[in-house]
Amino acid sequence: MSRSVVILQRALRLLPGLMLTGAVAAQGQLPSAAGDARDGSVRFTFPVKPGVEICDDGVHAKERRASWRRGSLRDRGDCRTGTALVELQLRSGVVQEARLIRPSESETGSARDLGHLPAEEAAAAFLDLARRGATPDAAKDILFFSTLADAEDVWRGLVTIARDRALDQDVRKGALFWLGQEVADAVTGELQAVAVASDEEQDVRESAIFAISQRPPSQAIPALIEVARTAEDAETLRASLFWLAQFQDERVVDFFEDMLSGPVR
Repeated sequence: MSRSVVILQRALRLLPGLMLTGAVAAQGQLPSAAGDARDGSVRFTFPVKPGVEICDDGVHAKERRASWRRGSLRDRGDCRTGTALVELQLRSGVVQEARLIRPSESETGSARDLGHLPAEEAAAAFLDLARRGATPDAAKDILFFSTLADAEDVWRGLVTIARDRALDQDVRKGALFWLGQEVADAVTGELQAVAVASDEEQDVRESAIFAISQRPPSQAIPALIEVARTAEDAETLRASLFWLAQFQDERVVDFFEDMLSGPVR
C-alpha cells in the first residue's frame, strides 16, 4: 500500500464523511465513504534534511542553489529546524492547497493532527500525492516539500513524475525544477534525456535545460554542450546556449569558438 494511502486513511478516520476520489482512492483498500463528500484539513510533521530551516519568511536551505520564500517579512523571524509542519486542505478527497506552517503560526484550529511521519514515508506520500491526489497548483508545492524530507533517493520519484506525459505539464516542469536542485549525479543524465527528446513539449524541454543549468558546473557544462550539439530545433539550441553563457568557464568559450568556426556536430 502506498504511503499516501496510509496518510489519507488516517485522514478518513479523522474526518468522517470525507470521500477520496480518483487514483488515490482506487489503489488501496480505502474505506468507502459513498455519499456526502466533505472538505477538511489535516496536518502532520516530518523530519527535514540537516541545514533546512523553516522560518517565518519561508524556507532557508544551506548548500542549495534555491530556497523558497513567501511573504515580505523584513527578517527571518522565528525558525524551526529538524522538522516541518505541513497542512493539506482537501476537497472531495483531492488536495487543493498544501502549505508549510510558519513557526509563529498557531498550531491550533480546524485542521486535524495526523501526528509525526518518518521522513521516507512523508517523501513517498508527497510524491504520490503530487502525481494523483492534488491539483496542479498544490502538487507543485508538494513536490518542493518532498525535497525537504530527510529521505534518500527522492530524485528517483521526481524523475518518474518528470517523465510521465499523462500528468499536467506544470507538475512535470515543477519536478524538473527540483531535480535541478538535487545533488545526485544520475539526475543530469535523466534531465538531458528530456531536454533532447524530439517528441517532448518545448516548454518541458526548456524546463529540463534550466534544471541542468542548476547543476554544479562540472556536470552542467558538459551536459548543456551535448544538448546544444544534438539539438534538433532552434528553440532548444537557443535555450542551451543561453544557459551556457551564464558560466564563466573556458570550456564554454572553447565551445562557442568551435560553433563560430564551423559545424559542431
